Amino acid sequence: SEYEGLLLYKMPDPSSGEASQLWGMQEVSVNGCCGEWALVQGKDKNGKIVKGWLDPKMICDKPDGACK
Repeated sequence: SEYEGLLLYKMPDPSSGEASQLWGMQEVSVNGCCGEWALVQGKDKNGKIVKGWLDPKMICDKPDGACK
């Protein structure tokens, strides 16, 4: 199945703007946190390493992504 990009923000705040996007199902490394927000590093759709803040609503700790 296809996955869409997952928005990463410049700061731990949705109004800070888009920093980049993660693409597809992947594990990411967590480089920091602020409240419930996580500063993560992963890959965009071109395989480039990207970093940004992940909205807590989008965080899932299950390998199969079944967090609903």
